[in-house]
Amino acid sequence: MKVFVSTLLAATAFAPSAALTTELPSSLSSAQQPQWEAFVDYALDFEKPYRYFSNAEPFVLAKFRAFETNFERINVHNAGFERGEHSFTLGLNPLADLSDAEYKQLLGYRASASPSSQAVETFTAPESLEDLPDAWDWRQHNVVTPVKNQGQCGSCWAFSAVAAMECAYALSTGTLESFSEQELVDCTLGGIDTCNHGGEMSEGYEEIITHHGGKIDKEEDYQYTAESKGVCNAQDDKAIGHFTSYANVTSGDENALQAAIATKGVQAVAIDASSFTFQLYRHGVYSWPLCGNAPDALDHGVAAAGYGVYKKKDFWLVKNSWGDSWGMKGYIMMSRNKDNQCGIATDATYPIMNKEEKVEKKHLTMVDEVSELASIM
Repeated sequence: MKVFVSTLLAATAFAPSAALTTELPSSLSSAQQPQWEAFVDYALDFEKPYRYFSNAEPFVLAKFRAFETNFERINVHNAGFERGEHSFTLGLNPLADLSDAEYKQLLGYRASASPSSQAVETFTAPESLEDLPDAWDWRQHNVVTPVKNQGQCGSCWAFSAVAAMECAYALSTGTLESFSEQELVDCTLGGIDTCNHGGEMSEGYEEIITHHGGKIDKEEDYQYTAESKGVCNAQDDKAIGHFTSYANVTSGDENALQAAIATKGVQAVAIDASSFTFQLYRHGVYSWPLCGNAPDALDHGVAAAGYGVYKKKDFWLVKNSWGDSWGMKGYIMMSRNKDNQCGIATDATYPIMNKEEKVEKKHLTMVDEVSELASIM
C-alpha cells in the first residue's frame, strides 16, 4: 500500500508539465495503438492525476500495462457474456489501471485470530422464511448512507462495520447519520497501520464498545483521510449512539443471512473479492464459481443491504466502498442461494444498540428490468 501511494506522490511531484496525448510512446508497438488511445481516454474520463504527465513517464507506462491487461480481460469476458456464458458484465472503472498486486492492497479484511468478547448471540434462521419479504432493499427506508470511497487504504472492514452501525442507529432512533470510518482506522488495534495491516468488522465494533462507551463520532467531526497514522483523535464528547454488543449470523447459512437482513438491518459481511472480475464488475448478478467461501478465503469487507431476484437469479444487494463509479453506482448484485458463493454468509455480523425500536416495514416489489433497478441505484 505505502509503496504504491509513495510512487504516485513522487511521480506527481516531478511530473513534466506536458499532458498525455494519443501519440504512441516509442517503447510500445504499433499494434498497441488502439489500447493506448483507450488508455488516454480513460485517464481523462476518470480524471487520473497522471493525465498531466508525459507519455514516456515510467509511472504512466506502468499504469498503461495494468490498464492494457484489464482492458483485454473486459473484452474477453463481455464477449462471453454475449454468448450467454456469464450473468454479469465488466467495465472500465477507477480500478481498471491497478495491477493485480495493487488491487489486492485494497482488500483489507483480516480475520481475527482471537475469539470475540463482545458478541452476545448467534442469529439463527427461522424455521420458515415464508414470513419474510421476497425482496428487500434498506435504501428505500432511509437507513443507508450514500456510497463512500475508502481510497488507497485497506479499510474496507471499517466501512463495512460503519454501514451496519449507521443502519442500526437509524432503525433505533429514526435518524440517519454518517459515522466516522476514520475513527475505526485510527483507533482500532492499538493504533497500528490498519491501512496496511487491515482489520475485521467485529474489531471495529469492539473498539467503539470497549473504549468509547458505545459511542462513535460523526463523519463530519472525524473526517476520512485514507491514512492510518496511529493516533486516535476520537471526540467522545461529540460522539453519539449507544452500541452495547453485536451478533454473529450463523456461519454459512444464507437463510439466516436473509432473515437477519430483513429483520435486523444492514449486515457487515466479508467476501472473497480477489478475482479481477470483482475488481472490474459493471452490471448483472455476480456469479463466479472460483470464489472461495472458507474463512481464510475472505479478503474484503462490504455491507449486505438487501436481496431480491433479477432475471430469475437470486441476488444479494451489496454496498461496496469504492465510490459510485464502481459497479452499479457503488453496488453489486452477488449470487444468492448458490452454496454461499464468495463466502458472503461465512462471517456476517450486525451491531446492537441498547434500545431497539420496532420499525414498520413494507414489502418491496421485486425488480426485473435494468431500467427499474438502475432507478433505485
